[in-house]
Amino acid sequence: MTSVRSLSLSSSAAAVLIDKGSRAELGGWPHASPSYSGGGSINVVFGVPGDKPVPADYDGDSKEDFAVYHPSTGTWQIYQSTTGTTVSTAFGISTDIPVPGDYDGDGRDDIAVYRNGTWYANRSFSGFMAVPFGLSSDIAVPKAYIP
Repeated sequence: MTSVRSLSLSSSAAAVLIDKGSRAELGGWPHASPSYSGGGSINVVFGVPGDKPVPADYDGDSKEDFAVYHPSTGTWQIYQSTTGTTVSTAFGISTDIPVPGDYDGDGRDDIAVYRNGTWYANRSFSGFMAVPFGLSSDIAVPKAYIP
């Protein structure tokens, strides 16, 4: 039996999980559309099964951008709300945990991963950083997901 569940990530973005028995798949992103005069929402299909949703404000416009991390390739795909274009960036390996956040304080969330006790970030203003903090058994949680 297939069921659909929504997970609200912020006031401007959400992920949809489609539960197909013992596995869940990314199914799309319902998103309130400010230009849609009839109210409601639009459905943006972005990503493929196995991708990890990583919505964040990567372009600094105070709006969450649709984004996914492809663990199989270590590639991030970000649909920027300011330009309407998709940017692909290779950063990470298959076992990394994606942890986007504003690691340099410039108002733009950065691509970052946690790997075996080390945080790696490709900061939008300050460039690459690697900071050992934690144990390989720790579970990294990006600040955007802490209630």
